[in-house]
Amino acid sequence: PICKLKTNLTGNVYQSMGEFPQSGFKELDRGFLADLSFSSAPSVAHNLQYEAVWRNIGTLNRSAAFAVREHSGHTLKSALKHILCVDRRNDTIFPTEGT
Repeated sequence: PICKLKTNLTGNVYQSMGEFPQSGFKELDRGFLADLSFSSAPSVAHNLQYEAVWRNIGTLNRSAAFAVREHSGHTLKSALKHILCVDRRNDTIFPTEGT
């Protein structure tokens, strides 16, 4: 039998900010995440994800450690991820067998 591919594409745009006074730095992340999910068999699910994050690390005060000041500034992270999930349970809510 021919299996109909059910695909789903989602996208997220986010921003997060954190201050860490004990370490003397603050961090601002702005990013985008795209997720394509599909099934290749009845019990096999895949997720292909791409994430891009623009990160800005700054010091909170002039007495921050040299290592913190050395790593401060803008960086860009780009990541590609593949997630494979095989579900062999006989029931998704109350399974009695399978993994």
